[in-house]
Amino acid sequence: MVEENNIPANWIYSFTICKREAWLISHGIEGYQNNEYLELGRLTHEESYKKEKKEMIKLPGLKVDLIINNKEGFVIGEIKSSSKKLAQAKIQLMYYIFKLKEYGFNIKGELLIPKEKKRIKVELTNEDEIFLNNLLLEMKELINQPKPPKPVKKSFCAKCDYFEFCWG
Repeated sequence: MVEENNIPANWIYSFTICKREAWLISHGIEGYQNNEYLELGRLTHEESYKKEKKEMIKLPGLKVDLIINNKEGFVIGEIKSSSKKLAQAKIQLMYYIFKLKEYGFNIKGELLIPKEKKRIKVELTNEDEIFLNNLLLEMKELINQPKPPKPVKKSFCAKCDYFEFCWG
């Protein structure tokens, strides 16, 4: 099983949205890959910020979308197709910053929502680090369970790539 210090960031994002989805992902169960909302996310990522240098950082559990070099120095960017799950996206980006700090990088982040023309600055505080450490412990406990949690109906279930798995 995955150690809590190597949990992929997309699992963290899923965990903050739906614990069942996070369990399914962590056990290698993929949702419907041709989901139109999943496709929209891929397209948004591919077609946005073409003028920016899209260097990806790939480390265990991390795949940062974009590195921006601006007057403040280097900033990591996370591209999202909408701000509907902004709190969860912020936690995912904080996790990137948290993990990069473990590698000795003191870096800031920006959530990038091109369709809405939004750039939201994200910095990691000491309180955020405590929150993330607790979240990782909770996540480890969840993924080590033998069965997924029961589905919980939420407003965004109909758009989820696991909809049929949970509700079909």
